[in-house]
Amino acid sequence: LVGSEMCIRDSIMTVVGILTAPALLRIMETPEDTMADSIVYMRWVYMAMIPGMVYNMGSAILRAVGDSKHPLYFLIACCLINVVLDLLFVVTFKMGVAGAAIATALSQLLSAVMICWFLARPKTEESVRLELSKLRTDWRIMRRTVHIGLPSGLQAVLYSISNMIILTAINRFGTDTAAAWVAMGKVDAFTWLVLSAMGLAVMTFVGQNFGANSMQRVRESIRDCMIMTSVFAVLISALFLTLGKYLLVIFTTDQNVIALAMRIIYYIMPWYLLYVPVEVYSGSLRGIGDTLRVSLTADPAEEIRTGRDILSALGLRGGVKLVSCPTCGRTRIDLIGLANKVEKALEYVDKDITVAVMGCVVNGPGEAREADLGVTGGKGEGLIFKKGQIIRKVPEAELLDALMEEIDKL
Repeated sequence: LVGSEMCIRDSIMTVVGILTAPALLRIMETPEDTMADSIVYMRWVYMAMIPGMVYNMGSAILRAVGDSKHPLYFLIACCLINVVLDLLFVVTFKMGVAGAAIATALSQLLSAVMICWFLARPKTEESVRLELSKLRTDWRIMRRTVHIGLPSGLQAVLYSISNMIILTAINRFGTDTAAAWVAMGKVDAFTWLVLSAMGLAVMTFVGQNFGANSMQRVRESIRDCMIMTSVFAVLISALFLTLGKYLLVIFTTDQNVIALAMRIIYYIMPWYLLYVPVEVYSGSLRGIGDTLRVSLTADPAEEIRTGRDILSALGLRGGVKLVSCPTCGRTRIDLIGLANKVEKALEYVDKDITVAVMGCVVNGPGEAREADLGVTGGKGEGLIFKKGQIIRKVPEAELLDALMEEIDKL
C-alpha cells in the first residue's frame, strides 16, 4: 500500500522539521520574545504529521466509497477533544504554549486511532477493510497515486511557502501584528476548511459518476457544488466582516491585536469568492484522475471509452483488457460478432484481468495463454480456457454466458 511509503516520508520530514525548526523561525524573522514558544509549538506540530496523514488517508478511503459522515464525526470528536485538552493543559496545568501544542498533537493522534479502528472493524466493507497482515506495496497503485496526488501536493506546498513569505514580512512589524495575523489565521482556517470540504465532496461525486460513465451527473455535480460553495463563501465572508471582532475575542483579548486582525480581514475576506472555482474544478479533475482528450467523429461516449482503452493499454489505468485475433481460414464462428458482444458485456466489469477472444480451437488457447480467461470456437461449439488450459466446452450459443460465469468466479 501507499501508506507505508508515506509513513516513511513523513517520519523523515518529522525528524528534519524538529531539527530545523529554530533555523526556519529565524529565517522567518520571528520576534525574539516569541521564539522559544514558537519552537516548542512547531516541534509538536511536526510530531503530529504522521497521525494527521493516517487520518487524511483513512478519510479519503471512506469518502471514496461514499461514506463522508464518519470522517466528519471523527473530525468533530477531534476538535472537541482538542478544546477539552486545551483547557486541561493550559488553564488547569498552566503549561502555556506547550500545553496547547500537546493538546493539538494528542487530538490528531486520537483521530488517527479512531479512523484506523473504524476501517479495521469486521463490519467495514471488505474492499476497504484495514487488515495489517495483508498490507503490501502495490507499485502500480503507487505510481497512479503519485501521478494524481503530486500536483495537489505541490499546490498545497506553494500555498504554505507563500504563507511563510507573507509571515516573514509581517513579523517585521512587531509582536502585535504577528499575533493579529495568527488570530486572523484561525478565521482563515475555518473558511478554508469549508471550501476544501466542498472540493473533497465534488471530487468524490465526480469520481464515482465518471467511473459509472454518467457524464450528465458529473456536470450536475460540478454545477451544484459551484453554486453551494459560492453561497458558503459569501455567507462566511459576510459573517466575519460583520461579527469578526466579537469572534476574535475567543483567541485574544488585546484590543490592538483585534483591530489589526479586523483590518486584515477587511482586505482578504471579500476575495474568497474567487477561490471557489479553483477548489471545485481542481477537485473535479482529481476525481476524474487520469485526463486525456480524444477526438472522434462519433458519439461523444465513444471518446470516453477510447480514452480509457488508451490509458489501460499504457498501464495507467486498471480494468479489463480485451484482446482478439484477426480472422483467418480456420475460423468457424462469427468471431467479429462474438468479440463485439464480449466487449459490450465487459464494459462494466471492474477487475484487472485480460480476456481473449480467439477464432481457432487449435492455436487459440496457446496463443492467448497469457490471458486470465479466453474463449475460442469451432463449428457449432466453443471452448473456455484459463491461462491457456481448456476448462469448459459449450455450444456456440452459450459461449458468452459461459465466459461471463467464469469471469464472475475470478
